[in-house]
Amino acid sequence: MKRYSRFLRLTTALMSLCAFHLSAYTAPAFSAKEDAKKKDVVVAKVNGSDIYLSDVKKLEKALPKQIVQASKDKTKLFDAVRSQLIDIKLVTENAKKSGIEKNAEVKAAIQQATEQVIIQAYLANEMKKFLTEKAVKEAYDKYVADFPKDKTEIKARHILVKEESTAKKLIKELQDGADFMKLARQHSIDKVSAAEGGSVGYFTDETMIPEFYSAAEKLKAGEYTKTPVKSDFGYHIIKVDDKHKAKPQPFEKMKDELASKVAEKGMLSLVKELRNKADIQTFDSSGKPEEKKSDAASDTSSSDKDADKSSDADKSNKDDDKKDSSK
Repeated sequence: MKRYSRFLRLTTALMSLCAFHLSAYTAPAFSAKEDAKKKDVVVAKVNGSDIYLSDVKKLEKALPKQIVQASKDKTKLFDAVRSQLIDIKLVTENAKKSGIEKNAEVKAAIQQATEQVIIQAYLANEMKKFLTEKAVKEAYDKYVADFPKDKTEIKARHILVKEESTAKKLIKELQDGADFMKLARQHSIDKVSAAEGGSVGYFTDETMIPEFYSAAEKLKAGEYTKTPVKSDFGYHIIKVDDKHKAKPQPFEKMKDELASKVAEKGMLSLVKELRNKADIQTFDSSGKPEEKKSDAASDTSSSDKDADKSSDADKSNKDDDKKDSSK
């Protein structure tokens, strides 16, 4: 039961987190749900309890896109989803009859799930004040205005090997007229890029590891490194295919990322406002009351710490992207 309780708590937390991100644009229409059901189509009855067409469509949307797209026979997909809903209805019905909800751990899990739904609805409603089309557009305008004018975007390919001696041997072959793409396919231990003749596509200093970018930046289009470039992944031979001034990404490509940042900023603002209005007392690990922090300290409270964590997470993600781009 403890394992079940932990699983349920984790599942509830993850579902709520996903639901919050989805509700960043649209708050759940709790009040309209019953009216919609009255106009809905009943597609099954299980011991007198209705299953609606909207339930089928909702579950279909939750399925991985590749499964839905691969299902050429939509009637079979509909039957399969409806069948799953019937099974869920039967299990739910019998779970309720069993009285399992009276178990103390289950009660606690239900209470936690209820609180999560309330929080989700509240946050979705509050975020409407911050996450507006105007706010996202303003964030994009700032992104464009702050975009570095001298940022260079480079398109390159590489051959990655473990030993420096191997890299030097391959450079000698290139100097003797060997084809770079052919050598990449034959010798590079980066099998993903090797399949594309060593191509790693376009990158900037923010999306590529420093050693790789620094070496590529010094080359002109068509040139390759005459000495091996060492990184944590091995030794690279880098060839530049194209270089040009980087341009800001179009709004459509940036809007989801910017909306997430606007929502995060709104969340921090909301939490800070709640803290300023609240009477908060803190105690050390022995239960002894702690002195209240000054106003200056309050300004760098948990909201700012969360922002720092988010910034660290962004940096970590960029570092991961850099690693993926170079191997």
